[in-house]
Amino acid sequence: MLVRRRRDILSSEITPKGIYENRRKFIQAAGIIAAAGLGASAFVRARPARAATKLSVRPSPLSVSETPTSFKDVTTYNNYYEFGTDKTDPSETSDTLKTRPWTVAVEGEIKKPKVYDIDELLKLATSTRWAHVLLVLAALVAAQALLLAKPFLPWRATAISVAVLATVALPLETVYAFDRLFAVNGTNGLPITLDQGVVFSWVDRNVGPTGRVTVMKYPVGGPDWWAGQGYWWDVEFWNESAVEMMADMSLKKEPHWRTHFDPQTGAALNAPETPFALFYGADVRFRLAGRQVIYERDAYIFETERPWRATWLTDGIYADGWTRPHRPATITVFPEPGQKTPLRRFLTIAVASPDPLEPRPVTVSSNLGRKTLSIPPNKSVDHLLQLCVPPDGTGQVTVATPTVSAVYRDPTKSALSGHVDRPVGVLLRIIALADEREPMERCPT
Repeated sequence: MLVRRRRDILSSEITPKGIYENRRKFIQAAGIIAAAGLGASAFVRARPARAATKLSVRPSPLSVSETPTSFKDVTTYNNYYEFGTDKTDPSETSDTLKTRPWTVAVEGEIKKPKVYDIDELLKLATSTRWAHVLLVLAALVAAQALLLAKPFLPWRATAISVAVLATVALPLETVYAFDRLFAVNGTNGLPITLDQGVVFSWVDRNVGPTGRVTVMKYPVGGPDWWAGQGYWWDVEFWNESAVEMMADMSLKKEPHWRTHFDPQTGAALNAPETPFALFYGADVRFRLAGRQVIYERDAYIFETERPWRATWLTDGIYADGWTRPHRPATITVFPEPGQKTPLRRFLTIAVASPDPLEPRPVTVSSNLGRKTLSIPPNKSVDHLLQLCVPPDGTGQVTVATPTVSAVYRDPTKSALSGHVDRPVGVLLRIIALADEREPMERCPT
């Protein structure tokens, strides 16, 4: 059947000029607002606004004379029904939502059903595998977009343009970028093309590129913040196996390292639990149970026991090992799994003084003894002590000094500033718990 199309357009179907012009202004204003929102997104991410904080606004040319919606309604109105059928239910009950434990089950007519924990999904979302998946999805979306736009674009010209871009422009841009990159030396003053992997890929050599290592980032280089950062940059850049980071106190939101472990047993809480862990040799914050694989470039690699647990943990110190003023540092030694009787343990510590002129008195105490040491100016003293660890508790060692000195600022907080105004007691340089154990009848109280 032939359908005849009407060629004329009724005047009632034509948008009046005034409305059309206002519509263009509206679209223009919306574009400006969207651009401003994109530009401000970095600021919002860096400094999130509280939901209960009113924003400073002013009328725009598109504002109307109607009464604005109340601030309460704006900040509580919600269309989600997970917390109830009333629009205000989410604002009243959302604080009861628990995100741990939270799992996603993949089941049904599939070969390998599996239940994923939320932390496992979050770890996948930050992995290189997920980045590869996103790249493939982006390519598929771009191809689909081109197919959908085919009726609206000159297809032949578009295809030729994409082909030229992919085969000519992008390779030329890549060549230009690499030419500029290789024209200068790296930040270490050496050519970028120099193979330094034989030196810096020592972690991969010892655990294999498929091994998984958690790096316990610790201040390296004393007051030289850049030297410390460079050390860990090399570990991460040159070693594929360095996949996790823990107890990095240079991160503003990183919790104190003691919060990663149970205070009674030393069991790890929400830890990555990779097969291997890397500790810098001078790290005196804590140590994991496990077998030492190698000591290289001033660091240890341990094959960790699973599940993770700490053998000892230190509190009352700065992240780089200095004790806090007028506060004893406490070294907690945890009981062994399945321990039935009290055990005598042997702990070696090395303590250094920041005072360039006077000896520094230091008292080291445990439940098996007390010793007062005198550390020469700018020197270090090693001391072997004993303590008793009960099967149902912990053994503790305290290191205290009444004297305070000023040293460089905390290198986990900022780069070297030249200021010497951080109050400290002494520096714990080494803490080593021996494997030897001797049964005891009871621990002294």
